[in-house]
Amino acid sequence: MKLRTLMFFVLAPVFAISGFLGWQDIRHLTHQARESKAALIAASELETLANLVHELQKERGMSAGFVSSSGQNFAGALPAQRTVTDARIQAFLNSLAASPDSPARVEESLFAQLAELADWRARIDRLEVTVPELAVYYTGQINTLLKAQADFSHSMNNVELAQIAEVGLYVARAKEAAGLERAMGATGLGRERFPPNVYDRFIEFGAVQENHLGMAATARDVTQGDGSAFLSSLLESDAHQALNVMREQIRSSNGAASAAGLPAQDWFQASTDWIDHLRAEETNALQVLSNRATSVLATTQ
Repeated sequence: MKLRTLMFFVLAPVFAISGFLGWQDIRHLTHQARESKAALIAASELETLANLVHELQKERGMSAGFVSSSGQNFAGALPAQRTVTDARIQAFLNSLAASPDSPARVEESLFAQLAELADWRARIDRLEVTVPELAVYYTGQINTLLKAQADFSHSMNNVELAQIAEVGLYVARAKEAAGLERAMGATGLGRERFPPNVYDRFIEFGAVQENHLGMAATARDVTQGDGSAFLSSLLESDAHQALNVMREQIRSSNGAASAAGLPAQDWFQASTDWIDHLRAEETNALQVLSNRATSVLATTQ
């Protein structure tokens, strides 16, 4: 057998294996690139959803305070808030039009709910609805949007990126509980005494926030290794400490709003400051997700 032929039989398997491994590497990098691009799109969609949720939460809280005080509280602020909400709704609809495969399309009921918004606002202005009724309406939309956020997070095939998205999702859920707590507080403080069911839910939503923030800290510990510090920074923040003082005033009065001595507007502002703090953490989580997806994508180019 000639040396050339012998060398061919010896080296051919080596070249074949090398070619196969190279093809596998290219395939893996291509797969990573697709996942990273999808994560970047998801991060943008998550931000749009989060913006709309945030403004609907504010509008819900103001509407509850307005109705419970027979139109005295938030009469001037509510129209301006509705304008901001409308802008976020339009941005959300534009985003869906640009992304026809968005998971948010699964919940068709959301569009019917949004179509009813003008009618609900008019009825709120005329004081024709109760706080529980308007809370059910707004909360239905918000829960649908939070589910869409979860759909985006769970659609990520990259485990690391999905875990980072989970941090933002749990903070968003904590923020929703804070929004409901704000609405319950504004409702109760607009009267002489908290209705028993409103007071019970006020207490409940404080506990729900702690649970979701604990879950966010666990997810963050996996991705960034600082879950405990993350949770401590939230609970020891000025916004949380100030809100806790007011919570204790309400709890110590056993729901007697007059005894608590807190104006509804002051409670709403302190609660809003805490929600804005959570909002900043949610936004930060989305930025971390976007940055990491960009980094992963760069390694595949």
